Amino acid sequence: MDTLEALVAAVDPTAAQPLYKQIAQALRALVTEGVLAPDDPLPTEKEICRALGVGRSTVRAALSSLVDEGMVTRRAGKGTFVAPATMRRTLNSLYDFSGVVRAAGMEPASRVLSFSTGRPDQPVADALGLPAGEDVFRVERLRMADDVVMSLETSYLPCRLFPGLAEADVTGSLYAALAGGWGVEAAQATEIYESVLLGRREAELLGRACRSAAFRITRTAADGRGRPFEMSHVVAPGDHTRFSVHLKRDGVSWGPAE
Repeated sequence: MDTLEALVAAVDPTAAQPLYKQIAQALRALVTEGVLAPDDPLPTEKEICRALGVGRSTVRAALSSLVDEGMVTRRAGKGTFVAPATMRRTLNSLYDFSGVVRAAGMEPASRVLSFSTGRPDQPVADALGLPAGEDVFRVERLRMADDVVMSLETSYLPCRLFPGLAEADVTGSLYAALAGGWGVEAAQATEIYESVLLGRREAELLGRACRSAAFRITRTAADGRGRPFEMSHVVAPGDHTRFSVHLKRDGVSWGPAE
């Protein structure tokens, strides 16, 4: 069954649910079930209109809702395509890459590009609260979901906190390794988000065009005593990274008036 046939089978003009929502729901199901894969083209608006006997405004509303979700993307002059694998995360709690990937039904993996020790530059030393002359581990990794590269991550860890740390320890979840091997668990973190353009090396590693849009996240993680134990720089391509945050006005309560 092709995409148009699946839409015809799923959309019921007599149902109470609006047609554009039915169309969006049917296309969403085809993506989440793997019938439509990342970068697959969707039928054109005209083809969907003809197959379902609906107006173009209805189809546009359905596709726009999927664009807003980040599930599909429009390419000028080419049409609408299933979006590349997207890293979706909220900014309301501590971030765990492996957990987020598994929650999305994918398998996390890491490829270690470099593992070394040495003196950090001043911003790293300041973020970690290190005295002059203290060494750090520097770990550069590509983070992947189902073999799709999602981000380039460089982490700095004080050597004195993690004696014996080896490259083999950082091929999976870094935080799980630090908690299991050294009893250090992340309790809080500070993150700074910047929009940047990829340099040549970053673009090659991430499989993107040079100077394409990306997020740069600077993160400092601390344990339950407030002691910084990791400072990292994460570069994530803008076309498959989506952040959300829940905002609430301080001092506002919700409920019936007394």
